[in-house]
Amino acid sequence: MQEDLTRKERRRLFEEKKKGEARKSLLFSKLRKAASWGLILILAIFLGARFWRWLRTPPPDISKLVSEVKAEDWVKGGKEGKIILVEYSDFQCPSCASYQPIIEALLNDFPNDLRFVYRHFPLVAIHKNALSAAMAVEAAGLQGKFWEMHDLLFEKQAEWSQKSDPKDFFVGYAKELGLDEKEFISDFESKSLDEKLKSSLKEADSLGLSYTPTFFLDGREIKPRSYEEFKKLIEEELKSKSQ
Repeated sequence: MQEDLTRKERRRLFEEKKKGEARKSLLFSKLRKAASWGLILILAIFLGARFWRWLRTPPPDISKLVSEVKAEDWVKGGKEGKIILVEYSDFQCPSCASYQPIIEALLNDFPNDLRFVYRHFPLVAIHKNALSAAMAVEAAGLQGKFWEMHDLLFEKQAEWSQKSDPKDFFVGYAKELGLDEKEFISDFESKSLDEKLKSSLKEADSLGLSYTPTFFLDGREIKPRSYEEFKKLIEEELKSKSQ
């Protein structure tokens, strides 16, 4: 009888222990849920505050950002030009190459009124040589031949655009333009030019640009498909400024 009673007591103790562990497990589960909801609430408050500040922050004046000519910009045309045409471009982009002679024609037709600003926007995700091409043009620019290399890369785009490493082509073009070869190669590989181009990419991204070429006429995005459409837009802009 004593042995049977002991077994019952042991069984009771065992069951009570299991119940105690179950209660502890339930308590810990509730605490974890409460902590999780607390973290979610804190995160929601934090994100809500950030979103509210974002709503109250005025959007940047894209027109001003685009049309403001910076010291590091490459500019050609009338020094006192009334109209500023900005192009965000990619040297490996076939469409950009097709627009290049149109831009030259416009600069010839509006020599005093039009200022043209070229800005880099190499689409590195689809054009593997676009960034190195921009580096080559910038390196040439340090020796005073930016526009000459600019024109040459567009003119000979078919030669270098699909090469696994177009560096030798760029060095050859530099020689053709009479540049110092060693200086060109040193600049082409420099970190300073790499940082400048990364800054250009960051600017294009901040403006929400997604394709090339992208044109802005006095800060307003335009999408002309021909020389005639370009010319008409410029004439209309000149007319509005004279009124």
